[in-house]
Amino acid sequence: MNSNNKSSAQPVGQVIKIQIVFLVMSLFLLILVTVFHDSVNGFVWLRSGGLAILSLIFLGFGFKLKEKKRSAYVRIMIISIAGALGIFALAIGGGDVYPLWMRIEQGIQGILLIMIIIILIRPQNRIIFYTGRGKNKK
Repeated sequence: MNSNNKSSAQPVGQVIKIQIVFLVMSLFLLILVTVFHDSVNGFVWLRSGGLAILSLIFLGFGFKLKEKKRSAYVRIMIISIAGALGIFALAIGGGDVYPLWMRIEQGIQGILLIMIIIILIRPQNRIIFYTGRGKNKK
């Protein structure tokens, strides 16, 4: 049992570390938007503020992973996939709404989200959060 806790702690720890980097980048983005407030529009304010709040919630789900909560696993996967797709959409269709420095920062955050997805979809990590639903139970 102890070895199982140790084996599950490593990927969860990796996810939390990536989420902390994600949060720091989100807060840094919010600081940049505040500093350059004259040169950014409302979309940039909305995105950076919302991202900072979402990053805090996202990290909270990361800490729930330590408790092996499947609901946290599912939420992190949904946020990571939706976030990566959203950043991809921003990259290809953002037009002139977002400045280049924000697109670069968002691209890095997209890579972080993909890293989380890769860590969590590995079979040895996915099994930690497996509930056994869908199997024939007597």
